[in-house]
Amino acid sequence: MYLPTMPAMPSAGSTTDAPLAATAPTASPSGSATPSPRATSRRPTPSASTTRRPDAASSGSLGARYQVTESDRNSFEASLTVSNGSGSVQDWRVELLFTGNVKGIQASSASGVSVTSQGNGWYVLRGTSPLGAGDSTTVDLRFSRSGAGDRPGQCTVNGAACVIG
Repeated sequence: MYLPTMPAMPSAGSTTDAPLAATAPTASPSGSATPSPRATSRRPTPSASTTRRPDAASSGSLGARYQVTESDRNSFEASLTVSNGSGSVQDWRVELLFTGNVKGIQASSASGVSVTSQGNGWYVLRGTSPLGAGDSTTVDLRFSRSGAGDRPGQCTVNGAACVIG
């Protein structure tokens, strides 16, 4: 029969009532709650702000970043930067899907981009010419809206996720 081993007991002079190991359940890949085997680890866990996101240059493909630059009651402005980290010229297509209140879009006229609406807050932006190897382009966007909300629920460049924020 197998019996689990217990962690070492605190020394006789210790007066702490704290548990020896964290007992908070964490979700496992299967969805069941189990205590985390790393709960007593002293390493900090990465947060969303410190997690490294692959960029176009390191992944060798196209990448895009969507970032809100201004916002008011009825509209907001955003910047969309598309980068080509591959070694070849590539066409690009960005899809933005907003849930809710976004009603219209305008792109800067000198940006080399065409914009179409697929309805219900779904916008497709395409470069009017391919993006050179190692190059990037920035498109200034202005959106009209009724109510709140300026971040897309989905942003993709040629099918891969964009960086939002």
